[in-house]
Amino acid sequence: MNKSSNPNNPSNALSIEDIYNFLSNPSIDLRSQVLNINFLDQNTGLAGGDKFTFYNQENNGVIYKTTNVGVNWNVVFSDTNLIINNTYFLNDTNWLAIGGFFSNQPKLLRSTNFGNNWFDIS
Repeated sequence: MNKSSNPNNPSNALSIEDIYNFLSNPSIDLRSQVLNINFLDQNTGLAGGDKFTFYNQENNGVIYKTTNVGVNWNVVFSDTNLIINNTYFLNDTNWLAIGGFFSNQPKLLRSTNFGNNWFDIS
């Protein structure tokens, strides 16, 4: 996958093949709706969105992280109170995620340890 999925920077945009490979990856839960994919470098990336859980009929905001070019993705954040709309890298260690269910309920999450832990700063 390429470094960034920023549509304003076509030279770093994800290709159709990149997106297909991500969505067909067995480590991504098929109940997930991925709303964004961004890469810090050629290996490390985040994907955000929501995952529907059938047993309690809820949507959970979810952040996936990869450290091996998207071969494997692991859930590093999940919360029933929001959907992750986008992720950003401020630098190598400080990362942000924006989410919420409605425009009047925005949430801003921050990680200061490479996306391993997330806390609400809204």
